[in-house]
Amino acid sequence: MMIVIPMLVETLTFGSIYKHFLSGNPGGAMTFAGCLLFAAAMATLLIKTRKGISNMPMTRGGGH
Repeated sequence: MMIVIPMLVETLTFGSIYKHFLSGNPGGAMTFAGCLLFAAAMATLLIKTRKGISNMPMTRGGGH
């Protein structure tokens, strides 16, 4: 669902963004995508991790 829901939102909204906000310019769409990618990368810096979580034992799986 972490892939399907954002793709549904993109499919339903980006057509009007492309037409009205970007004036149908493919280069503008790439720049817009790059700006969103940068914003997502910056948002990952806000994620906090709990201390000691890396000391948890890893179990070995037997399947694929």
